[in-house]
Amino acid sequence: MNNMAKIRYLMVGECPNCGREFIRPPECDVAACDCESAPEVQLHPTLILPTRMYNKFRKIADRAGVSIDLLVNKVLELGIEKIKGMNVKEVMQIE
Repeated sequence: MNNMAKIRYLMVGECPNCGREFIRPPECDVAACDCESAPEVQLHPTLILPTRMYNKFRKIADRAGVSIDLLVNKVLELGIEKIKGMNVKEVMQIE
């Protein structure tokens, strides 16, 4: 990825009571909110895509009539299937 921003993997969640958003590193699966009724907020894995990449996926999803979340998840599933059993050097050579 030469000059492109990198894809980031984070854990994200929102407090159901106050709506405060929590963003944590992948090691975390829960955050603590300081509002009174929801002290524990469950976090879920999220990919943060560079704007250019996101816009490309958005166009493809719109043309196909599917959500961008579904499209990105299917692309990731296919990618995982493709690289299963490969070593790191082989994966890095895929273009």
